[in-house]
Amino acid sequence: MMNKKFYILFVLLGLIPATYWLFLTLLFGWLTLSEINLSNLLDEIPILFCFSLGICGYLGLLSMLRGLQKRYYKLNLMLLGSGLLGNILFISYVGTKGAWERVLFGDGNIGEWLIGILPNVISLTFIVWILTKMYKEKNEK
Repeated sequence: MMNKKFYILFVLLGLIPATYWLFLTLLFGWLTLSEINLSNLLDEIPILFCFSLGICGYLGLLSMLRGLQKRYYKLNLMLLGSGLLGNILFISYVGTKGAWERVLFGDGNIGEWLIGILPNVISLTFIVWILTKMYKEKNEK
């Protein structure tokens, strides 16, 4: 019983800061869409693509609340992987000089660093966990 409580707590640790990022994504996505014109269309499409990948990652974390079920392994992998890819692309595309250093090492404020990195660490943990389970099941056959 304690194992299930730990699992749900682990998922919630990723979902709480991810919910903050979801609201920011929806807000800035809406603002970006409302200000698009032909002159800045090519600049905004990659940002909107990163936002949509981030929303997929949020849905992946949300789907982990139902538990790790074999029939959803591939779907969860795609959603969680999309979220990680969206975050990496967003930081690389939009980030200023030294953005990766701030993401990886923080800039002195542990709370901000946890909000930024915790959903990705938890997503990566679930990706490794699912891949491990899939590998073990494949080898058992």
